[in-house]
Amino acid sequence: MTKARRRFLKLTAFMCLIATVFVLTPAVSYGQWTALGPYGGGVHVLANVPSRPDTLIAGTRNALLFISMDATQSWQRLPFPRSLHATLNTILVDHCNPNTIYVGITDSGEESGYTELLMEEKRGLASTA
Repeated sequence: MTKARRRFLKLTAFMCLIATVFVLTPAVSYGQWTALGPYGGGVHVLANVPSRPDTLIAGTRNALLFISMDATQSWQRLPFPRSLHATLNTILVDHCNPNTIYVGITDSGEESGYTELLMEEKRGLASTA
């Protein structure tokens, strides 16, 4: 057996050993995924309220908005006049005034494709009580 052939066989055996280690090593698990809601459509965008770590605002693709003020234990639907008539692209909570929510949408009604940035103030959203 030539020196080159022995080197090739050693390299092949080493590569097989490495491949076996990767295949037999269990994948790292970070726990079980848990459904947290809201139930009313798949969440497309998610925003947090900076002054309230337990508060999240979730939006579905068809612009249904939901808020949880208790770390996702419960969800309430936020009234939004364009729900079911627009495609939700983004939600942003103003860091300077956490009561102000900006919503970016694409209209899916008669003027389809029309995009807008809407703003609304929600009283009590930024309170820490």
